[in-house]
Amino acid sequence: MKKRHIVVVMLVIGLAWADSGIGFGKMVAGGGAGFSGLGFGLTGNFEYGITDNIGIQAAITRQSYNTAGYDWSFMPIDIWATYHSDKFNTGFLKNFADVDAYIMGGVTMTTYSYKNSAGDNSDTSVSIGFGAGFRKPLKGKMSFFGEGRYRLASFEYGGTKLSVFWYSIAGGISFDLN
Repeated sequence: MKKRHIVVVMLVIGLAWADSGIGFGKMVAGGGAGFSGLGFGLTGNFEYGITDNIGIQAAITRQSYNTAGYDWSFMPIDIWATYHSDKFNTGFLKNFADVDAYIMGGVTMTTYSYKNSAGDNSDTSVSIGFGAGFRKPLKGKMSFFGEGRYRLASFEYGGTKLSVFWYSIAGGISFDLN
């Protein structure tokens, strides 16, 4: 495993706790890095609080890797609902009153492409996904976030229909915008 993957894993596991509830009208934007079974990537997200516990989140991630002479690129765009609750703060998390833990799920549009010496190909899939995340307040309006997501996508690859289930784990910094 590459060093940067190990660093991201350590960050996500080491800080896996997060301020309780999104809050009506609250807006939070974040950016970070992570990895998945499909490669290392950068991510950005924006969440808007619809109620005190329910939000809507848009997120985009760009992952890429090279294998066997192919340059692969995956770009999932998520529109997911989030549910925040202090009831998720059990076990290890019960010691952290300021943790904002949440579950999420929704629709994902994923574009993939690959290039090699023989040419290139791309396809887009609309599917579903689910996951969980947290925010841990740092200073002022800044928080550390960590998220785990699991997605499904179906693509056409060399005339063959290919269904892919994959995970991603990301961590980064988020900012309250109001």
